[in-house]
Amino acid sequence: MKKFFWSVVRFVLALLFLFLTVGAGWVVAALPMRLNAATIIWPFAAAFVAGALFFVFIARMQVLYVFGHELTHLFTAKLFFRETGEVNVGSSGGSVSIQKPNIWITLAPYFVPFYTLCWIACYAAFRLAYGPPTDTVSRLLFAGIGLTYAYHVVMTAHSLVREQSDLRSNGYFLSLALVIFFNVLFLAVCLISLGGHWGKGVELFQDKLGLELSGVTAAGEWLYDAAQTAVNWVKDTLF
Repeated sequence: MKKFFWSVVRFVLALLFLFLTVGAGWVVAALPMRLNAATIIWPFAAAFVAGALFFVFIARMQVLYVFGHELTHLFTAKLFFRETGEVNVGSSGGSVSIQKPNIWITLAPYFVPFYTLCWIACYAAFRLAYGPPTDTVSRLLFAGIGLTYAYHVVMTAHSLVREQSDLRSNGYFLSLALVIFFNVLFLAVCLISLGGHWGKGVELFQDKLGLELSGVTAAGEWLYDAAQTAVNWVKDTLF
C-alpha cells in the first residue's frame, strides 16, 4: 500500500512539473525576439548547432563529461551537507560515494550544465578585472554558452537513453519530468537575465500557466460530461 501511495505521488508530481515546463517553454520561445540578435542570439545559436553536430557525430569526449557529471553530484551533495567519499572518473563511467543521496543530488548532473556555469564564471571574473565587455567579448561569451550548453544537452540525452541507476532510483517518469523542467527553466532564467526582462518573463509564465489551467479545466469538464452522458445512455438502454 505504501509503495502504491508513493507511486501515485511521484506520478502527480511528474505531471505538475510537465505542466510547469510548458509555461517555462513559452518564455524560452517568446523572449529571444527581445534580445540583441547580433551579439546574443546568432552567436549562441550558431555555436549551439555546430557544437551539437560535433558532439553527436564526431566526438563526445566522454571522460570530460564524466568528470563534470561526478563533480556535480559531489557539489550538490555538499549543498545538502551529505558526507562524500572517493570520486572515480573513467572513459566508461564514474562514481562518487555519497551518504543518503536525495533526488536532487541524484539528478543534478542532468539539469545542471556544469561547463556552461564554468564558462559564465570565467566571464564574471573577466568582467570584474576588465569592466563591461565589448561587442566582440559579448559574442564570445554567448558562443561559449551555446557550445557548452550543446555539450550538456547532447551528453544528457546520450546518458538518458542508456541504462541509468540515477533515474531508476526515483522512477523514470518523475526523473525525466524533473530533468526536462529544470533544463527548460535554466534557459528561461538565462534569457530573462540577459535581457533584463524579469517582469515580462514572469508575466509570460503566469499567462501561459493560466491558459494551460483553463485548458485542463475545460478538458476535465468535457470528460465529466461525456462520462455522465455515457452513464445515462447505459441506464436508459439496459435498465
